Amino acid sequence: MYVVSVARGFTIMHFFRAFLFTLICAALASERVLVLHDASSIQSTHSKFFKGLKDHGMTLTFKSIESSEAGEFTEFGEYLYDSVIVFAPEADELPKDQLNQFLDDKHNVLIISSESDGVKDWLEEINIRVDESADSETVVSATPLDIPVIVGPNKIGQVSISGFPLTVSSLSSPETVYYPVLSADGKVYSYALQTRVDGRVMVVSSLQFFSDDSFTETPANAQLAHQLAMWTFGRRGNVRAVDVEYRVLSNPPPCSEVVPPMDAFLSNRSAVNPAVLSVNDFVRFSFRMEERVMKEGKPVWVPFVRPGEAQLEFTMLNPRLRTVLDVDLNGVYSAQFRAPDVYGIYKFGVNYHAPGYNPLNVVQKVSVRPYRHNAFERFIPCAYPYYASAFAAMGAVFLFAATFLLLKPAAPKRD
Repeated sequence: MYVVSVARGFTIMHFFRAFLFTLICAALASERVLVLHDASSIQSTHSKFFKGLKDHGMTLTFKSIESSEAGEFTEFGEYLYDSVIVFAPEADELPKDQLNQFLDDKHNVLIISSESDGVKDWLEEINIRVDESADSETVVSATPLDIPVIVGPNKIGQVSISGFPLTVSSLSSPETVYYPVLSADGKVYSYALQTRVDGRVMVVSSLQFFSDDSFTETPANAQLAHQLAMWTFGRRGNVRAVDVEYRVLSNPPPCSEVVPPMDAFLSNRSAVNPAVLSVNDFVRFSFRMEERVMKEGKPVWVPFVRPGEAQLEFTMLNPRLRTVLDVDLNGVYSAQFRAPDVYGIYKFGVNYHAPGYNPLNVVQKVSVRPYRHNAFERFIPCAYPYYASAFAAMGAVFLFAATFLLLKPAAPKRD
């Protein structure tokens, strides 16, 4: 009995640990979203939009913009939320400093623009101005921007939206890229912002656009709102680089002036990612770029093929080589080139920025050294003139010595 009870105790304890571990993993896997609002009824008037977020595994926390905890995004130095939704068009004040730091730390914000001081002041800090001269009550038919990564791959028809139009300041920061998302009659009603570190902001001019009534009256609104939220919260527009490698294809003679075709050296590959290269080595650099997409409700990584967009730089202080990367159907980007004849510490660098996608920065360091003493051929073809002059000099010395030693001077004549 004692053995059985101990076994049962261990079984129950193991089950409890496994259950607790599963709960922790599920909590870490779900995206935490903070919803700041100025009306407690927003959970019922915008229930369809929030339900769509929950269906994608997001955990929503609702707080009033006027509460003392509205600006508390961190605890013990760690962020409590991955994204923030600001549905508070009447707010007189926003936690601007916290939102700016939140954005700088590669997080996301979805905000409704308005003429209130709190919202307008923060929008001006990110170089967006609200045109208060327009009529905010007028409902217009807006056309979504044709960037599939932001508005979705499927074409969306005309959507209905109201609110003040938005304009980007002429003194926009070079650290931020702006994409107009909704436009009507030459006016923009929504902007997507993307910082250099991939912090994302979606500014929409109407809170009514996300309401249940709007989704019922105009189904295209529901489709577009879902797509905008998925991009803003980082569910789309994500690329990565895997299998980064470089190989030495050949070691031609140092003085060879003829550069053979690269295909001739494919059978002569050395180890992957060697720590040291030699000057004038033929090198092949490659990596595979993948995009995360949703298939059957699960994220999968598929090849990302964009010919002619990515380029490689081989840099030592300044780029010594810059070339466009070739790409195949499997998303493998590659380039073949000859290493410079200047030794030092170099970097393979790929800095890729595509509209709507996260920045991709690939860096690999490698040392380029001169030839070793035993890396040269015994007789270098380009040195044949020097060989000839050396042997000619030795032959001349030999002939002079032989002539001097073997030829006796004529005996002097005696009278």
